[in-house]
Amino acid sequence: MPKKNHIRRLIGVLICSLPIVPAIICTVWPKAVSTPRWSMGLTLVVMACLLGCLNFHLSFIRPRLYRRKHGSMEGYRFVSGIPVVGSLLQIAGCVIALGSTLVGLWALLAALLDTGGLPWIPVLTWKDSSFWDG
Repeated sequence: MPKKNHIRRLIGVLICSLPIVPAIICTVWPKAVSTPRWSMGLTLVVMACLLGCLNFHLSFIRPRLYRRKHGSMEGYRFVSGIPVVGSLLQIAGCVIALGSTLVGLWALLAALLDTGGLPWIPVLTWKDSSFWDG
């Protein structure tokens, strides 16, 4: 069994968790935010949530529905969704409305749902030793 490169994995996890940092800061550091900035930030993170829902559906729900309908995965075409865009929208929304707890919570929800986002890379590739240990 090949040796795991723990340093490379730790660095990868830290880099991939960077989009969560603005969401946490936005949530726990409340301050007054002007209405236009709050509206724009909330709009961006809600869009990130919608993209996250699409990516979650394409990653987990669609393959199961196909398997149930056809009995196997033969002929199934994988669709990648819209990767990384949700993370960028989430970060932008948190930066614009920094201090809004509601925007921060929506951003955390977006990070949780968006399987095409940066925080999901370590989760989906952890067992792939060619990615981490090669």
